[in-house]
Amino acid sequence: MSLTGSTFPILLGGLGALLLVTLVLGFPRVGKPWLAMLLRGINAILLNAVVLLLAFALLNDEYAFYASWDDLFGTPTVAESAHGGADAQAAAEVATTGGALTGVKAAISLPPLQASRVQSFIITGATSGFTGQILVYVPPHYDPAAATRYPVIEVLHGFPASPATALVNLRVGDYVDTAVSKHKLAQPILVIPQIDNPNSVDDECINIPGGPQVETWLGVDVPRWTAQHFRTRTDRGSWATLGYSYGGWCSAVLGMRHSSTFVASIILLGYFRPDFSKDYDPIPARSPYLRQYDLVQVAAHRPPPVALWILTSKQDALSYPSTSALLSSARPPLSVTADVLQVGGHRREVITPAIPRSLAWLGRDLPGFRA
Repeated sequence: MSLTGSTFPILLGGLGALLLVTLVLGFPRVGKPWLAMLLRGINAILLNAVVLLLAFALLNDEYAFYASWDDLFGTPTVAESAHGGADAQAAAEVATTGGALTGVKAAISLPPLQASRVQSFIITGATSGFTGQILVYVPPHYDPAAATRYPVIEVLHGFPASPATALVNLRVGDYVDTAVSKHKLAQPILVIPQIDNPNSVDDECINIPGGPQVETWLGVDVPRWTAQHFRTRTDRGSWATLGYSYGGWCSAVLGMRHSSTFVASIILLGYFRPDFSKDYDPIPARSPYLRQYDLVQVAAHRPPPVALWILTSKQDALSYPSTSALLSSARPPLSVTADVLQVGGHRREVITPAIPRSLAWLGRDLPGFRA
């Protein structure tokens, strides 16, 4: 019996109903009061356990945290290496100089930074009009007045979440610091913008007609604001994106639709077609407007000169179908490197072991991030 699907929850629901009926009717009926009390106590405990297990099964079926019994009980995952499109090194070196941020004047006009590596700002995008929080994770001993300039990784959080979850739950900052200390990555600045406003709206990081212009916020306003206020490099070869789950989709959108700014994108259990939540569907699924966001078709017919590093799992119903399609259709100058897991659901424990590998790839294959 599969862990996912309707069979397991239906069986649990039936068992729970049976336990509830026997508890209410006082079964089993035995002559000894102490034994009857003991059996009713065991019944109540089993009923509570089944209810909790049913809640887990329903949530797991909705979000695919665990894709199978093997995944639940810790059977080791096995990764395959997959490649598509152009050679990674060749794609990374295409037009790494120049780009959308070249010529942006660095106007270091922020107030004195707090005595913390995590700086928080509320910004309204000059082009999008979107207002949101931006966290900036600066290098150790960062000095706005110094001449040193840094590459930038724009980090995209999941849904529902906030910018802080990328640092607290996924520990992206810690993994970056470790990669830098091991000389696998040049010291970057991490910029972590709010994606949704309000946080409960699944806008899929696109520009909604008549609604939030989130793609413009993330792909235009956030990079320009960062370059204007922090000691960043402005060449295209020194800007990348990294995202997980929903943020992995956003990372792919920025890399593939804003390749004049970003040279690479890391996509961790993300996907390549919009996937709005059930309670929010601002654009009809077959709308011509959405076709431009079908990144599988973009990879096949309008491939940008960008390098992608992808984590997916064959058991992840959200990530794998569109990722598999993209791996089959990608062609130069798009470059795709993927770790394809045999076993693994859609959860943090699958994502975090891949972050060091993705950062090592970024520092090895992308000149702007080479230590």
